[in-house]
Amino acid sequence: TNKTGSLILMAPEVFKQGEPYNQKADVYSFAMLLWHMLALELPYLEFVSKKDRSSFETNVMERGKRPVLKGPKHIQMLLQRAWAQDYNKRPSMEEICVMLEQPPEEEEEAPSSLEEEDGFVTKEETAVVGTTTRGAGSSSLMGGLSYYCGLSGTVLGFSAGVPVVPTSSTERTIT
Repeated sequence: TNKTGSLILMAPEVFKQGEPYNQKADVYSFAMLLWHMLALELPYLEFVSKKDRSSFETNVMERGKRPVLKGPKHIQMLLQRAWAQDYNKRPSMEEICVMLEQPPEEEEEAPSSLEEEDGFVTKEETAVVGTTTRGAGSSSLMGGLSYYCGLSGTVLGFSAGVPVVPTSSTERTIT
């Protein structure tokens, strides 16, 4: 069935009427969910908050715009492959597991000339807009997560090792 699930996590082929799709739609959703966890915000919030479904459909589903993530290059490259507009170009979940378990190659500074448009990159652009990982020994997804912990202090609901449960408008720490 088409158009099943959360719109902001939905693969373009699932959104389109009559378009065939397979397990690679879940790979796309995984990438969007991983971006959400690392960025600590909902993807495409400006479309959702304005309830601008038409712009969302045009920019995301048709033109292939994706959110920008600054951080380790290996995580950016994983996301770029996993949320590819063409599902045939996405890796399998098995390939993603291998990528997450492998230590990243030496991180390089991303080119500073990359232009963003409204906080997004298009499918024609690269998603590599971040910086190097901090310190040695940063490997696999956990290395990427420690980078983000260092940036924000809170990742995946944990702050300084203490679980944080968001409430209606504030956060409270569970002790």
